[in-house]
Amino acid sequence: MRAGAVIMKRERPDAFAIFTNNADDSAVLEAANFDFDFAAGLDFTLERRFGECSALQVRYFGIDGWAADQAGAFPASGRLNAALPISFNGFNAFESSYNSELFSTEVNWKHQTFCDLAFLAGFRYLELNEDLRTRITGPPGTALHNINTDNRMYGFQLGADGRLWSCERFALNGLLKAGVFYNAARHGAVIEFPPANPVFGPMNQPGSHAAFLGEFALTGAYELREGWRLHAGYQVMWVNGVALAGDQTPVTNFGAETGIDASGDAFYHGAMFALEIEW
Repeated sequence: MRAGAVIMKRERPDAFAIFTNNADDSAVLEAANFDFDFAAGLDFTLERRFGECSALQVRYFGIDGWAADQAGAFPASGRLNAALPISFNGFNAFESSYNSELFSTEVNWKHQTFCDLAFLAGFRYLELNEDLRTRITGPPGTALHNINTDNRMYGFQLGADGRLWSCERFALNGLLKAGVFYNAARHGAVIEFPPANPVFGPMNQPGSHAAFLGEFALTGAYELREGWRLHAGYQVMWVNGVALAGDQTPVTNFGAETGIDASGDAFYHGAMFALEIEW
């Protein structure tokens, strides 16, 4: 059994001017300016060995705390750059918040083929949810523009887990995984003026896409006593083929209440810490 935490960063969204100034086309709200901090979550692994060479492994980790904000002046005439652009006139300020969360559950069968190398194959489920909320204020009142996306990914993965170097009580390990998934995605959006009064939407657009995940981790393990190990390392993860809140504006058609982009990329990296107890 291994219990610990992951502390990871979600990299910035792709560049796109969600709102621009009608007067000079300058960006007012730029998706790439949302800078997420590191966020922490639980990381738990349970492994049951069958003989000397095989094991069944279950791992869960989740982070629900990524958040980034922007605020500033809003032009007298601003434009939402949707598939059918929408103008916002007479406002003077905006506040925007972007939230993201990621959860992963996997079940793997591991088989030791060489002394220090094990191959694994298994099923993995990932859930990636995001929302982007913008409040625009001024003499006309308050307008809200909200975007939310959900991704439910089911698929299989292959990987390798090996010891790269060891010396007495310390060992350096490497882990590599890659998987292909079916992604049941959804995109929702609404414009309210005033709040709680939808003037465009709400829309709820489902979509499906093939998704890919690649993961690499480098960890050190120190044996505190027999059967007790302390792990610390760094993990990198890339997910492709997902619906991200920052990518939805240019495909959103509020007139037809349709549009979803499920081809986005999300990149994560950060530290992991865990205590392992073996019996």
